[in-house]
Amino acid sequence: MAIIICKICDHTCSKSSFGAHLRSLHNISKKLYFDKYLGNPNRCRTCGEETNWNDQKFSYRKYCSNACVGKDPKNRKINSEKMKANHKNPVFKKAHAAWTSKYLKKAHQDSTVHSKRLSGIDKARNTKKYKEMLSNNGLKAHKNFNINTPYPYKNTIMRSLYEVRFATLCDKNNVEWEYETKIFKGPFGAYVLDFFLPEAEEYVEIKGKDRSKRYGKKILSVKKFMKEEDKELHILTHDDVIPFLERRV
Repeated sequence: MAIIICKICDHTCSKSSFGAHLRSLHNISKKLYFDKYLGNPNRCRTCGEETNWNDQKFSYRKYCSNACVGKDPKNRKINSEKMKANHKNPVFKKAHAAWTSKYLKKAHQDSTVHSKRLSGIDKARNTKKYKEMLSNNGLKAHKNFNINTPYPYKNTIMRSLYEVRFATLCDKNNVEWEYETKIFKGPFGAYVLDFFLPEAEEYVEIKGKDRSKRYGKKILSVKKFMKEEDKELHILTHDDVIPFLERRV
């Protein structure tokens, strides 16, 4: 147990109870006591910047950041010696080799998935249907119309699995649908709606599982604009899709 002798009253107490002693008898914090009676070496060993106070260790931190810890020549020497010793250990070598192969395999899989998604985006942008949709409405390719995560379904590239699910359920219930064929321009800008149901002449916007997205400012302004145009827009979350389609069967 670490023992500390108070320089104010020469009282001896343990390090854990020293803070309570200073507060109750001398009305002073450990930091102020350290600055006044033990000096104030609150400078980083690497860069010389001020460091923060560590109340548990009753001292200032040795370094201002983790970057300075790694840059300290003493620490670099210690770490290099530890790595040399570890590489001589057969258990460490085996574990390191397994981790490296697993990491490289995952990195390769991630790069493959990413390249496939990029190729899907390029294909979606180069389709005749996509270009016609933009040109017919006097629009150029815009960030709102980029398909960041393509999910193919029936020769159509969709933006999310929730939209694929809606299209699948429409097909099962014999409900005709069109994907992103209608663009509306208003005070909110240009907005591409997810689905158009030709038979009922209704529009559908899919918003995943988060019900709060049904009340976003932009989508509500689109709905208000469409209501003034005598057009019906349904904003559906994951749980609303099946009841919505059941009413149309």
